[in-house]
Amino acid sequence: MAVAVVLKCSECATVREASLNPGDPEITCPACARRMKNLTDEEFGEIQEVQKKQRMLCIVAVALFAAAVVCLVVGMSGRWAFNKQDIEAGAAQFNRAPLLIGAIACGLAAIVVGVMGSRKRFVVEF
Repeated sequence: MAVAVVLKCSECATVREASLNPGDPEITCPACARRMKNLTDEEFGEIQEVQKKQRMLCIVAVALFAAAVVCLVVGMSGRWAFNKQDIEAGAAQFNRAPLLIGAIACGLAAIVVGVMGSRKRFVVEF
């Protein structure tokens, strides 16, 4: 399975994003044609393990964001109360505060988990 990395050539300082395959024998710079032996199987395994965890965190972040949107839409649905009678009647029918608090909590959790999932990038300098 290919891994997504950033490749940086130490001679010409060319930086590019690429997918490395374990079956490729060498890494080649497109600008200066410098070559280096590809990563070992251990290194590929470590990178794949971290990227699988990152993918899972990104899926969780998207699910939390969707839950925040649903809570916000449901919490804000209905009509707005404009006078005291409507306020008293609305308070007896539907309490929106828990859904709005849930939307805020899910939104903040989505931000935190999303940042955790996108924190680590791999740079291969050759």
